[in-house]
Amino acid sequence: MQKDYTYLRRQYPAVISSEQLSKICHMSKRKAKWLLENGVVPCIDTGKKTWRFQISIDDVIDYLVKRDANSLTVAAPPGIFSSKPHKKTAAPVDLAALREYTQRLWRNEPDVLTVEEASRISGFSKDTIYHWIHRERLMSIRYMGRHIIPKEELIKAMFG
Repeated sequence: MQKDYTYLRRQYPAVISSEQLSKICHMSKRKAKWLLENGVVPCIDTGKKTWRFQISIDDVIDYLVKRDANSLTVAAPPGIFSSKPHKKTAAPVDLAALREYTQRLWRNEPDVLTVEEASRISGFSKDTIYHWIHRERLMSIRYMGRHIIPKEELIKAMFG
């Protein structure tokens, strides 16, 4: 059932502002501005700071009818008008494939690495490598006062 918006013609003048649009449509001024700037609701853009947009009340009624019927062809990206922080969802990572790629990439590196070499090829700081060693996340061997790390153990520490 289509809602009747003809009462808006009696309540508002033939040309309205973006603030009136936001009140009529029960939306934020920011969303109303986006709809106007992106042509979702037709308007005349004067470029002025005040009364920048001149919107026909008939165009507003057309927008409301289409919105109610879910027949809008353009929609605002979800969440862009929310004041809540956006959670970015990362694409799932195939750790096995990443591990194989790293093994191929490091095939010409020595099989046993110093902490400095492990830091250089992995991109992790020496402090992180030492932290992993002390937390027993990364296996190393003490040899002549230095930590020696098997390359495979470094890959295992990185990707599980």
